[in-house]
Parts: sequence; C-alpha cells; structure tokens
Amino acid sequence: MRARLAALGLACAVQPAAAQDLNLVYFSTEPDFAGAGWTHAPLGLGASGPIGSLELGGTFDGTPVISLTLGWRMVAGRLVATLTGGAEITGDITPLGSLDLWWDRDALMAAGSFEATPDYVDWRVATGWRPQEGWPWIGPEVSAADGPARFGLHATNIPLPFGAEGRASVAFSDIETYWELSLWRRF
Repeated sequence: MRARLAALGLACAVQPAAAQDLNLVYFSTEPDFAGAGWTHAPLGLGASGPIGSLELGGTFDGTPVISLTLGWRMVAGRLVATLTGGAEITGDITPLGSLDLWWDRDALMAAGSFEATPDYVDWRVATGWRPQEGWPWIGPEVSAADGPARFGLHATNIPLPFGAEGRASVAFSDIETYWELSLWRRF
C-alpha cells in the first residue's frame, strides 16, 4: 500500500478523533515506498466534513511520488467513512481515489481501505481486539497491491511519546513478505 493509505487511511481518515484536532502529520514506510504527509479537516478530525491531504514520498528506486486528495469524512457514532479523490504525480499526473471505513466498539474494531489509480489498486481489511482502553488494536489483516492477497497481523494505535501513535504490520503471500511501519500525531 502507498504510505498515504497506510497512515492516513488507518490512522486519521478512519478512526474517531477528538473534534478539536484539525491536523494530522504522518510518516510511513514499507518495502518499496516511504512518504510523509499532512492531513487537514477544517471542522475537526472527529467530525463529519471536508478533509484534504498532501503527501510527499517516493519509491526506493528513486521515483518521487506526490499526492493531493480532497474529500468528505462522515462520522456516525463509532462508524467513520472517508471518501477522497485527487491526483498522484509520479512524472505523469493520474487520478487517485480512496474509500476508508472504520468501526469500533468496546474491545473490537474492523477497518477496510481501498485506493486506486489507473496504474494500481491497493486494498486492506483488518480486524482487531484490545484488552483495555489505551492499548493498541491487535489482530489479523488481509491486503493486496496488484498481486496475490497477503495475510498477516497488525498492531494499530501503538502509544508513543509526545502524543504520537504508530502502526506495525507484517504479512505474507506466496511471492513476498510485506511489512509496514507508520507514525502519526494529531493536533
């Protein structure tokens, strides 16, 4: 998955947040891509309303990637959906769209993410459990990025110093081992 989806989709655009938090900065890396970005929701990350994101990143073979998306975030209790569209620039400008869903209740969560351009399609479905509030969500996930499905485990919302949070995942398919590390901070 591209870093924008990994960090934004499973950190900000889908998880409930304090309504007063308007911004999120993030960094994410995986086997062939790393990126950093900024997300802004003028009505608050924990409220329904417009949302936008700018990411600067690149592949490890040296291809720069810039993405700019705008969309709408819908919050209904513990269910959050975010639909965005925009452009990805990798030398050419291509359309980019994503849909992210998040639901949690008590000790359970479920999330789904889908991102596509004319060049690739990435998706992820994850479920999780946490023993108590303040602990990370831990559970299975399945994902794919223009290839066979990968099956693995994730830990999401890992508390870090200075109000930051993180996500780590590892997954396997018949052709690859995949990993991802993401860090973010809301303010």
